[in-house]
Amino acid sequence: MGEVTIEGKDGSFTVYAAVPEVTPAPGIVVAQEIFGVNQVMRDTCDWLATHCVVAVCPDLFWSIDPIIQITD
Repeated sequence: MGEVTIEGKDGSFTVYAAVPEVTPAPGIVVAQEIFGVNQVMRDTCDWLATHCVVAVCPDLFWSIDPIIQITD
């Protein structure tokens, strides 16, 4: 699915979402690391989706520095 923008009360923020081929499916929220919603977080969500789980990783830093993506 990729990035989705969510409109909130205090502004909009992005969420990376990975959806399995078969739905409905259970879901999980993946908490980002200090590095933001980087490739590691996206790969984690994608891996979960291959195991029949809807996985979303919201940008928790959106109000401070949106779309921060640092690699370790």
